[in-house]
Amino acid sequence: MNIKKTVISTLITSALGFSSISVIANEIPFKIAVIKHASGSEDIALGKASKFIDGFTNDIGDEVFFEDNMSLCAAYIKTSTLHKSEAACTAAINSLKTINASSTKAQYLKALSYSNRGVSRYLNEDIAGSMDDFTTAILIDVNTITKSNLILMKQRLMKEEVEEHPVTLSE
Repeated sequence: MNIKKTVISTLITSALGFSSISVIANEIPFKIAVIKHASGSEDIALGKASKFIDGFTNDIGDEVFFEDNMSLCAAYIKTSTLHKSEAACTAAINSLKTINASSTKAQYLKALSYSNRGVSRYLNEDIAGSMDDFTTAILIDVNTITKSNLILMKQRLMKEEVEEHPVTLSE
């Protein structure tokens, strides 16, 4: 089965859903999207992301599909395997780029993929990359996860700005 057929069947299936799990990064509760009923989703949601990673059977040369990349992205974020999380998130984005799907569900999946990578980049201290991904996500599709993550990122940046440049009032 090729990737295009797999992604299209994912988009068409009525059972497709997403759940979100929170990641506390410097006391900011970012949300990470996970595909319901995809491999590893239950383990990731239950806080057993390392169990999914350990059991993932695809070798480097094997074709990895969108669902697997999204699960790996979330699992690596949850286990703080930061050097691998961004690569898995990027792979999820790239696997969606290989199809020409402009449906609402395809845009939703794409936005969530960018949002997940934004969380990964934030945890990797790539603030500019993170902000870019959160902004891209919300431009593709406004949903509770993309909106929440962008708002949290903006709040964090404003807080850092205030802490770096406090305003003092003189009498």
